[in-house]
Amino acid sequence: MQAEPELKTRKKNAMLSQPRQIQHLLRWQGIIGVILLLLAAPFGLPALVSAGAGSAACLLANAVAAFWVFRSYRAQQPGALVLRFYGAEIVKITLILALFVIAYAVFDDLVLPIVLGSYLAVQTLPALMPDRRSDRTMSGQG
Repeated sequence: MQAEPELKTRKKNAMLSQPRQIQHLLRWQGIIGVILLLLAAPFGLPALVSAGAGSAACLLANAVAAFWVFRSYRAQQPGALVLRFYGAEIVKITLILALFVIAYAVFDDLVLPIVLGSYLAVQTLPALMPDRRSDRTMSGQG
């Protein structure tokens, strides 16, 4: 009988940790975006604006997608959650494309490799950052 409460606790911890993991990724995306802005600043305004456009597009699109998926999160409804993920990805891709089009329409001197490079860095690097709080929560220490 001891295993049943422990299983419920693990499920509850897993359910609570998923939005925390999203917050962790979004926080790291913001930090990496700021670092990229600092790295681009010495190369002039076009590089700075380009890094800002790529970083902001990524961060904004991921924040909207996270809100879309987890706005009324229920782990008991995995089918609905999967549909939300697909819907959020469609919204995210559409938003990214719209933000890139707007950036190119508004700013004359955008540097394409910097825009795309900063977008890819902000998108991929945070996944490499460990979330120690989630590790503690999942192991029952948090």
